[in-house]
Amino acid sequence: MKEEEIEKDITPYSDRHSFAVNLLMAGVDIRQVQVLMGHATLQHTMRYLKYVDSLTSDSIDKLPGL
Repeated sequence: MKEEEIEKDITPYSDRHSFAVNLLMAGVDIRQVQVLMGHATLQHTMRYLKYVDSLTSDSIDKLPGL
Protein backbone atom coordinates (compact mmCIF):
# COMPACT_ATOMS: atom_id res chain seq x y z
CA MET A 1 0.00 0.00 0.00
CA LYS A 2 1.32 3.39 -0.94
CA GLU A 3 1.48 6.11 1.67
CA GLU A 4 -0.83 8.40 -0.29
CA GLU A 5 -3.60 5.76 -0.15
CA ILE A 6 -4.01 6.17 3.61
CA GLU A 7 -6.79 8.66 4.25
CA LYS A 8 -6.95 8.54 8.05
CA ASP A 9 -4.56 10.53 10.19
CA ILE A 10 -2.68 8.36 12.66
CA THR A 11 -2.70 10.00 16.07
CA PRO A 12 -1.62 8.88 19.54
CA TYR A 13 -5.32 8.46 20.32
CA SER A 14 -5.90 6.10 17.39
CA ASP A 15 -2.79 4.12 18.40
CA ARG A 16 -4.09 3.72 21.96
CA HIS A 17 -7.55 2.84 20.71
CA SER A 18 -6.19 0.16 18.37
CA PHE A 19 -3.97 -1.22 21.12
CA ALA A 20 -6.86 -1.56 23.57
CA VAL A 21 -9.28 -3.08 21.06
CA ASN A 22 -6.68 -5.56 19.80
CA LEU A 23 -5.90 -6.65 23.35
CA LEU A 24 -9.59 -7.21 24.08
CA MET A 25 -10.09 -9.10 20.80
CA ALA A 26 -7.14 -11.32 21.73
CA GLY A 27 -8.94 -12.26 24.94
CA VAL A 28 -6.90 -10.21 27.41
CA ASP A 29 -8.84 -9.60 30.62
CA ILE A 30 -10.35 -6.12 30.76
CA ARG A 31 -8.67 -5.41 34.11
CA GLN A 32 -5.29 -6.10 32.51
CA VAL A 33 -6.18 -3.77 29.65
CA GLN A 34 -7.12 -1.15 32.26
CA VAL A 35 -3.67 -1.43 33.83
CA LEU A 36 -1.86 -1.37 30.49
CA MET A 37 -3.81 1.69 29.36
CA GLY A 38 -3.21 3.48 32.66
CA HIS A 39 -6.91 4.07 33.28
CA ALA A 40 -7.88 4.97 36.84
CA THR A 41 -11.29 3.31 36.57
CA LEU A 42 -12.65 0.31 34.74
CA GLN A 43 -15.48 2.37 33.26
CA HIS A 44 -13.01 4.28 31.11
CA THR A 45 -11.67 1.02 29.71
CA MET A 46 -15.14 -0.41 29.13
CA ARG A 47 -15.71 2.13 26.34
CA TYR A 48 -13.58 -0.08 24.12
CA LEU A 49 -15.89 -3.06 24.55
CA LYS A 50 -18.45 -1.64 22.14
CA TYR A 51 -15.93 -2.27 19.37
CA VAL A 52 -15.52 -5.91 20.28
CA ASP A 53 -18.89 -7.55 19.58
CA SER A 54 -17.41 -11.01 19.51
CA LEU A 55 -16.45 -10.82 23.19
CA THR A 56 -20.06 -10.92 24.33
CA SER A 57 -21.04 -14.06 22.48
CA ASP A 58 -17.73 -15.76 23.20
CA SER A 59 -18.09 -15.09 26.93
CA ILE A 60 -21.57 -16.55 27.01
CA ASP A 61 -20.39 -19.64 25.12
CA LYS A 62 -17.76 -20.26 27.82
CA LEU A 63 -20.34 -20.57 30.60
CA PRO A 64 -20.65 -24.23 31.61
CA GLY A 65 -23.99 -25.93 31.12
CA LEU A 66 -26.20 -22.91 30.47
